[in-house]
This record gives sequence, C-alpha cells and structure tokens, in this order.
Amino acid sequence: MKKKVTAISIVAIVSLFLVVLLITLRKNPSETKSPLGQEKTGEKDVLSDTSSKLQSYQDPSGFQFSFPEGIVIQPEKNLDQSTYAKLTLSSPNKEGTMQLNVASTQFSSADDWLKTNKDLVKTVKVTDIKIADIQGKQIETKDKIVTVFVDTQTLFEFTTESRKNLPYWKNANDIIVASFSFALPSDENVTNEQNLDTGSESDVTFEGEEIVE
Repeated sequence: MKKKVTAISIVAIVSLFLVVLLITLRKNPSETKSPLGQEKTGEKDVLSDTSSKLQSYQDPSGFQFSFPEGIVIQPEKNLDQSTYAKLTLSSPNKEGTMQLNVASTQFSSADDWLKTNKDLVKTVKVTDIKIADIQGKQIETKDKIVTVFVDTQTLFEFTTESRKNLPYWKNANDIIVASFSFALPSDENVTNEQNLDTGSESDVTFEGEEIVE
C-alpha cells in the first residue's frame, strides 16, 4: 500500500512540475527564440540579395568578371591614353557604387601603391588578397573597400563605397574580385561593345549575360 502511495505521489509531483513549466513557457515565448538563428536569417537575406543570379561582363581591354543580377555597369567612353578601362557599377535599388579603374602605372606591386597611400592605412584594415593569381591588397573602412593589384605596369583598382548598404556592396565586391580573370574579347562581345558605342555616354549601360550553371 505504501509503495502505491509513493508512486502516485511521484507521478503527481512530476505532473505538477510539467504544468508549471508549460505555463511559464507560454508566458515568456520570447525566451525560446534563438538570437543566433535570427542573425543567420539576416545574413542569408543579404547573401541571397547579391548571389541569387550572376551575370557576366567581358571588357574589350582584356578582362572579365561575374556580378550579381540587378547591378548595372556603365563603361566610361572618354578615356585618356593612360587609362584602359573605367567602369561604374550601381544598382537602382541599393545606395552605393563600385568603380573599376584600369590604368598604366609606375608601381611594380600593390605594396608599392600602398606606400604612397599611407593615409588610408592609418585607421583601416589592410588584407593580403589574390586576384587572378596575382598578389594584391584590400583596404577596408566603415563605408569603403579599396582593392588593388598590379600586373605588367597596369594598376587595377576597385573602389566600393556605400553609407547605407555596405554589406550588400561588400558581397558584390567579393563576387567580382573572386571571379575576375584575364580574357581576350570574343567577336560577340566586340559586337556588343560597338553597339553600346552608338548611344550617348550617359545612356551607355551594360546589364550582362546570365550565367547558366
């Protein structure tokens, strides 16, 4: 008889504990949410915003790269003799820009370039990076990313700026820099460039060709 009473008492205590726990959880649902899970959701949104579909761009001066859908490329047409290419990348939906300048230089490496831009190094993060298998430098501030490398007396400088959407543009910058490579333009790309030249400078834009994976 005592064993039955003891067993009933244990069951009653466990049941009471479960009821109290259930009531507590219902009163405080926010405590069951994971902040880590919320952060991952936000990060996924940013990445998917720039990586859902990629477009391709090939420049007649001999390089190519991939870039996120939704970004528009505007090539500069009035170039001086020392500049081989100058592109401005922008988005109608995201504040910010990315510029790519390709020009002749006396610098032999990104390290040499950095020595003449010491003001940038004082308060920012400088990282070694490889672009098209060439050693380069990436400089980051709170609203700007500058990536540079030098190849055969030619300076390649990527400047990404945004005060409100730097995470979006940083992801775009990473995609472009990672996919950057040297390539001679095909006949089809040359034809496309010739067609672009027929418009005025302010109307010239390039939205790229979709990459099919």
